[in-house]
Amino acid sequence: MWGAEEFGFRVSLITIGDPTVSGPATATFQFTANVEGAQHIDGLAYDQSDDTLYYSPDVNLNVYQFSLGTAFNPANPPLGTLMNTVTPKNALGQADGSVSGVAIGSANTLYIGRDGAAEIRRIDKTTGAFISQFATTSGRVEDLTCDPVTYAPKEAILAKDAFQGIYEAFEVEPGTCPLPVLAVEIDIKPGSDPNCINADDKGIIPVAILTTDTFDAATVDPFSVTLEGAGVRVKGKSGNAGSLEDVDGDGDLDLVVQIVDDSVLTGKDTAILNGNLLQEFGGTPIKGTDSICIVP
Repeated sequence: MWGAEEFGFRVSLITIGDPTVSGPATATFQFTANVEGAQHIDGLAYDQSDDTLYYSPDVNLNVYQFSLGTAFNPANPPLGTLMNTVTPKNALGQADGSVSGVAIGSANTLYIGRDGAAEIRRIDKTTGAFISQFATTSGRVEDLTCDPVTYAPKEAILAKDAFQGIYEAFEVEPGTCPLPVLAVEIDIKPGSDPNCINADDKGIIPVAILTTDTFDAATVDPFSVTLEGAGVRVKGKSGNAGSLEDVDGDGDLDLVVQIVDDSVLTGKDTAILNGNLLQEFGGTPIKGTDSICIVP
C-alpha cells in the first residue's frame, strides 16, 4: 500500500506482510512530491489501471498524478514524475478547490471530497471537468477510499470525517471499486538469463510464479493465467494447467505454467502476466512482469 507523510511531501511504499497477522509494517521511501500546498496530505489514491498515484494536499485547488515507474506499466515515465495536474471544476466550469479526499472511480472518473463543503463530487480524472455531485456528507469530509470488500457484493465510497472519528459509506455502481491487483514475482523461462525467445516459432514458454516470504504461489488459479493475453496449456488427460516446483532453489514451491503461443511477445522487451487467485483465496487479480529478449 502507499502512504504519504504528514510533513515533507514524502511518499512511501508500505509493506504490511501477512494481512491476517498483527505486526509491524515497513515503509520504504519512494519519492518526494514537489507540489504547492499544505504539507498535510489528505488525498491519496492508487490507480491500478495505469500504475499511478493521485495525491492532494489538504484543501487544495488541484489533484496531482504521479508515475509509479515502469515495473508494471512500461509506458510510464520514471518513478515520481508528475504526469498531470487535475483541477476539479464545478457545474459552471469553475475551479472551486477545497479538495481533500480522493478516490479512483470507473470510466475515467475521480471522486473528490471537498473539505468544509460536505460534498463528494465526480469529475473527469484527466481534465477535472464536472460530471456530477455524488453525495452530501454529514461531517467534514477529509479522506475517501473506494471499498469493494466491507459491504460485498455491494461497493461503496467511504468518507472519513475530520474531527468526529466517524466515516460514512455511500453505495456506488458495481465495478467502481475493483479488487486491488496483487503484484507477484515471475520468472519467464526459469533458469535462463537473459530470457531470450524466438517468437516466430509459436512455441511454448514456461513461466514461473514465485513463492516468497509473503506470497504462496499455490494460491494462484493456473487456468486464469495469461502472458500478454496468451493462455496456458492444459496437460493431456490430467487436465492440469500447472505444476508446483522449486525453480529458484529457495526451498519453496513455485507455480510453473506453459504459455501456448510465444508469438504474442514479438517486438516486446517486457512481458506482463495476469491472473487471479483461486476463489477460496478471494479471487484477487495478480500481475507480474519480467524482461525478455527476442531472437531470430
